[in-house]
Amino acid sequence: MPEVQRLTRSETTAIPPCEPSTDLRVMNGVRTFDFNEAAAFLKVDRTTALSLAGPGQLPGAKIGRAWLFLKSDVVAYLEREIAAAAVTPSLDTRSSFS
Repeated sequence: MPEVQRLTRSETTAIPPCEPSTDLRVMNGVRTFDFNEAAAFLKVDRTTALSLAGPGQLPGAKIGRAWLFLKSDVVAYLEREIAAAAVTPSLDTRSSFS
């Protein structure tokens, strides 16, 4: 029987992680985000993203325990929010010119 070579702990940490040959989040030109990526893209906290995704304001699918978002849906949500903010007058009555 051939002898098995054992690696020390320092040798195993030096081995780079195995990278997939294709990014599984881009399939057929469709980019998807997981929950953390969607929150980071919108630059909001996870709890804010959950409060948007739960009631359906931010379109996504909960598959098992994980949320999945299409990048195009997240971008469309952001564009709607920007358009709504442009139409709604600011509640801030302070002048920016002092």
